[in-house]
Amino acid sequence: MFPTVINNKKGEGEIEMRRISRSEPYKNMETAEEEEVIQSWLPDHGTLRERVFSFFDDSGSCTLARIFAFWIMLLIFWSTTVFIIESVRDIKSSLPEEFWSFSELFCVLWFTLEYGMRILTTEKRLTFFFRPLNLIDFFAIAPFYFTLFLSMEGSSASFLRVLRLMRIFRVFKMSKYSTGMKLLGSTMSKSFHTLLLLSVYLAIAIVVFSSMIYFAEMGSPVMTDDGEIYVRPGETNPSPFSSIPASFWWCIVTITTVGYGDAYPTTPTGKLIAAVTMLCGILVLALPINVVGGNFVEAYTISRKSEEIEKSCPEFHHSRERADFYQQKCAELLAGIENIESTLDELKGTLAELRAAETK
Repeated sequence: MFPTVINNKKGEGEIEMRRISRSEPYKNMETAEEEEVIQSWLPDHGTLRERVFSFFDDSGSCTLARIFAFWIMLLIFWSTTVFIIESVRDIKSSLPEEFWSFSELFCVLWFTLEYGMRILTTEKRLTFFFRPLNLIDFFAIAPFYFTLFLSMEGSSASFLRVLRLMRIFRVFKMSKYSTGMKLLGSTMSKSFHTLLLLSVYLAIAIVVFSSMIYFAEMGSPVMTDDGEIYVRPGETNPSPFSSIPASFWWCIVTITTVGYGDAYPTTPTGKLIAAVTMLCGILVLALPINVVGGNFVEAYTISRKSEEIEKSCPEFHHSRERADFYQQKCAELLAGIENIESTLDELKGTLAELRAAETK
């Protein structure tokens, strides 16, 4: 509210009132600066639940969120390193079992805290749970609790080993905090239809060339004590192209120009088919991969420009968050308005029907 007129002289009261109203928001500059510093350390928009969610979910929401994200990255690195070193038996036997157990427990508790706070403070938990990155977070901690429960129940050791192997999912948690991993995910997402087209091309080529190489390299039937086998001319061992599905492996490594050499054609017809397979593989792979490369360059350029804008304008990130927040609220209001309009249209139709009935 504006202050009342202080002086009785004409004009002086208005001047004093205008002066006080302009200086009132800034009457304590030190306090304002302190509040600004505190807000930069903590999320400064939305309700308490939204602020907590932003802190744990968005590493760029505030300074403390960046520090927490860096700590989680260190834990991911440490957990992955322990998982790898644990497979070296000499090193594992040289360290006490408590070291490995404590390392696993310490990391899992932090990962559980991060995942639990995010899923507790989000608005749509089911949608949140089934997002790809959140599924990775779930499978990063779930094996620990499953193993703990099943070991009490006395489950088989082989099944427990499979669950422990799932700890490698923690490596993919870096995609949430790493710009490079986000860039790769964005590229793959944009290139989904291209990769799907590539998969269709590869499937067709594998079926066609595997069938051709099978009939060219299957050999002649020979009876043995173990039954009938197919042997190529001049050889005594069974042909590696004993069936079309068995020829898939050769076709895949040939189309991708890897060529392990464990299976190869020996007949002139088979060599000709192999040469055509190699050339077609280069063409099939080259065209879609160029599109993927173009999407990567585009995503990288956008990422670099965004980083430059954020460095030159530190408040850009928070402004963008506020814009997203208000955009969401506006979308909700528009959806409510559309529902009201549809209800009004229904009422208009009902009134028109009633008027028509009255005139009859």
